[in-house]
Amino acid sequence: DPGTLRGLTRWCRAKKVVLSAGHSRATQEQAEKAFDSGFTGVTHAWNAMNFHQRAPGLLGGALGRKDVYLELIIDQAHVHRTVLRWTRSLHSRCCFVSDCVPAAQTREGTWHSFGENLQIRFDGQVCRLSEGALAGGGRLLGQSYGQWLQDEARDLQVPLERLLRQTVSALTREPLRALGLSPAVLRKRRVFWEISRSAGAVPRPIPELTRSVHAR
Repeated sequence: DPGTLRGLTRWCRAKKVVLSAGHSRATQEQAEKAFDSGFTGVTHAWNAMNFHQRAPGLLGGALGRKDVYLELIIDQAHVHRTVLRWTRSLHSRCCFVSDCVPAAQTREGTWHSFGENLQIRFDGQVCRLSEGALAGGGRLLGQSYGQWLQDEARDLQVPLERLLRQTVSALTREPLRALGLSPAVLRKRRVFWEISRSAGAVPRPIPELTRSVHAR
C-alpha cells in the first residue's frame, strides 16, 4: 500500500529510524518503491531473497543505487567469495557484517538457546540448527574479515596490506554512514591490523596507536 509506505517512512525520518529491507521476496518494482520512499539499506544481501535473471527482486532494485547500502555477511559461508567480489564490483556502498548469534565463538558441539524453541551450536565456522541448517554467523566480525582478506588476497594475488586499505572502510566507515553517523567518531577508536603470512590479518584494538595499519 503506497499510502502506508509513505506514512511509515515519514514517521521513521522524524524519529531518525533507519529503514533497511532484507530476507524478502519483494519484486524489483516493490523494492524500488521502498527505496524511493526512504528505505536506505538491504540487510544480509543475497540471503533469503529471490534472485533470477528475469526477476531480480530486491537486489535488482538496490544494486547500483548510490542512496542504498548493502550489508554483506563476510564469513564466506552465507555468501560465496565470488559473489562477494561481484557485489563489491557492482555496488559502491557495501558494509561488512558478521550475523553473529548466541552460539558464536563458543565451544564446538555445545548447544545454546536462540529464541524460545531453537537450539543452535557453533561448528567452527558458522552456527547451525540440530538438523544442520544455517542459523547465523559463528565468527566475530574481525575474524571473518581477516580470513576473507587472506583468502581474497591469495586468489587475486595482491598484497594483504593493499587489499586491507582498499576494503577496510566497509568494516568501519561505511556502516557508520549507513546509520547516518559521521566516521569522525573513529578518530578516538583506532584499530591496529597485524598482518603476517602465518596468521593473515588480525585486528588489535589499541587506541593509543597513531597508525591504523602495520605489516610484517
